[in-house]
Amino acid sequence: MKKGFKKVLRGAACLLMIFAAGCSSDGGSSGKGSVAGDSENGTVGISVTVDGTIKCNFCGKEYQKKAEALACQHYRCNVCDSAYKSAEEVLTCTDHITVTFADSADVNDDVSQTVKSGNTVNVPDWSVAGKELTWESNNDAYSDPAAVLECEGSVSVTFTSKYTTIYTCGFCGKTYYAQNEADGCVHYICQNEDCEKHISGYATKAEADSCSLKDGCPAYTVTCECGTVYSTDAEKELCVHYTITFVDSDGVYETETQIIKAGVNPVVPSWTKENFTLSWSSEITAATKNVTYTAIWTELPKCSNCGEHYATETAAANCAKIEGCPQFGKDNEWVAGDASPAWLSGISGSATSDKKNKVPYAAKNYTNYNKISKNTQITVTPVMEGNITVYIAANKDSTDSSKTASATFNGTAVGSAYQLPAYNAVNPDPFVIPVTEEMVGKPVVITTSYEALWFAITLNE
Repeated sequence: MKKGFKKVLRGAACLLMIFAAGCSSDGGSSGKGSVAGDSENGTVGISVTVDGTIKCNFCGKEYQKKAEALACQHYRCNVCDSAYKSAEEVLTCTDHITVTFADSADVNDDVSQTVKSGNTVNVPDWSVAGKELTWESNNDAYSDPAAVLECEGSVSVTFTSKYTTIYTCGFCGKTYYAQNEADGCVHYICQNEDCEKHISGYATKAEADSCSLKDGCPAYTVTCECGTVYSTDAEKELCVHYTITFVDSDGVYETETQIIKAGVNPVVPSWTKENFTLSWSSEITAATKNVTYTAIWTELPKCSNCGEHYATETAAANCAKIEGCPQFGKDNEWVAGDASPAWLSGISGSATSDKKNKVPYAAKNYTNYNKISKNTQITVTPVMEGNITVYIAANKDSTDSSKTASATFNGTAVGSAYQLPAYNAVNPDPFVIPVTEEMVGKPVVITTSYEALWFAITLNE
């Protein structure tokens, strides 16, 4: 039989809570005649009035003795025992819930607590060896005895203890509601299904979660010094690698060391130095031993006149053809009557004039020119990229489509088709031949299909 005596706690926990609240409200007041109590022990602050009475700082009740004031019970609800500052506030305490805990094992006395809405109750920590404790409620609106309880008016709810037998796995400690489930426990398993531990399992979840960190698990990885990733420690131990070192002979760059797996090419540093090319002390190959490569800096060719650097010796030697060099403007064009420069050959005859009047070619009155016979070839060897500009005209007053000039490089036509203007044409366009990188230093052949007058040739970048 269940014990008939029912132990009723009328808001004991709530009472302590209200005392603490009262202390924190006004108990800390200061001023003449004030005495502060210990809020942790449930006492409150008090004040001494002018007539000698002692007043509770929380509810304002007056006492003749300090001890009485410190033990003030304030204004209390006769249902849940909650404390208030005035009798009027007590009248507002109308929503209460009474919770009863009943022990189905008939070992513990029933416990009842009444609290106001919005509070919690103390859940008994009853236990029975080998069993799991749960609670069954007689009111569907309240399923969790540890939750904050809300209600309107007066409500009662009973939670009855329920003890369910549990079975524990002796290997990992997991609990089950049936013995066969405990016997068939798969423990904590590695999440990689290819791992053998996916079947036998671990004793703890932490071990299972770190399974991929263990040698032998398919998810396990280990990295060699050279950066190669292996799945076992044994494979890593067999890894062959070498130390490759790159050193800057000028000391501008810090020495760079790489650990390279055998047979793999190192990463060559992308070092640069203005006006120098970079090479290495030996050919850089796949790693077969420890090697040190030393940087070799070679200065680019430079113009002997102005010191400007160029990619090739030819370009540096012809710097005088480039604007900005002190030698610019010298020996970069030919005008009829001048000695032929090194880049122009094949002109025959001397500078002559078969006209009584000056020839107004390109708005200039040339009195000197070279007269070239039909199909005569003039060879020009350009010293830089840019344009060969030829000032040329037919040695007749009129023109027709058969009077042309053309240029070839390696037997292939270069430049646009050009028709020779009349010798006395005013401001005609010259014959322009573009010079690419591959044409520099090599012969370009210019041919006229008609007797022609050559006035000038200019080489421009």
